[in-house]
Amino acid sequence: MTQIQKNKQPKHSSKDSEVSVSKTHNRFSYRLDVIKKTIIRKFKKYYRVLFKDYYDYPKYRRQTVQKQSTNVFIKAINFLAQRFGNNVIDDLELYLIAIIDVKKKYVHSGTKYSQIRLKSSEVINNFNVDRAQELLETPQFAFLFLSLMHDPKFVNQILDKKDDSELDELYLGEFKQIKQTCMSTLAKINI
Repeated sequence: MTQIQKNKQPKHSSKDSEVSVSKTHNRFSYRLDVIKKTIIRKFKKYYRVLFKDYYDYPKYRRQTVQKQSTNVFIKAINFLAQRFGNNVIDDLELYLIAIIDVKKKYVHSGTKYSQIRLKSSEVINNFNVDRAQELLETPQFAFLFLSLMHDPKFVNQILDKKDDSELDELYLGEFKQIKQTCMSTLAKINI
């Protein structure tokens, strides 16, 4: 390449592309559906980390799928009992594992788990507001969500990382709306 050809090429710095990306990101980050999706995904990630701290299930990969699945569901029951005592809703362990089963590798003897896993993965991976609302109106998911909304670490993770006060207010508003939906869902079944 000659010196003249080098000078004719457009000069792009990584700084320029970062600015345009951040402007695009900010435009989408103010949408309420994006905020709700972010909160739901953080909910999933937070439970996955909590459960992995309790039971390091990746450590048991060499077990057969059925044995590993059985162990995971038993550990989920124990985890929920430790975290909530006897104040749990029926089949809560199925909902917990459905949230954290990213690779869809755990199996359960009943068909109920498959339906629950499908429902949660649809919301988390193919987000839309109607599906999210349906998820939040499921008592088990509402119970899991509401319990995290009283956990200061989770609340700080959701609300304390924004440099923009307008965005902070949007996150707080969406957080309160999710909390209200969960509370009304649980009130319907007297919990």
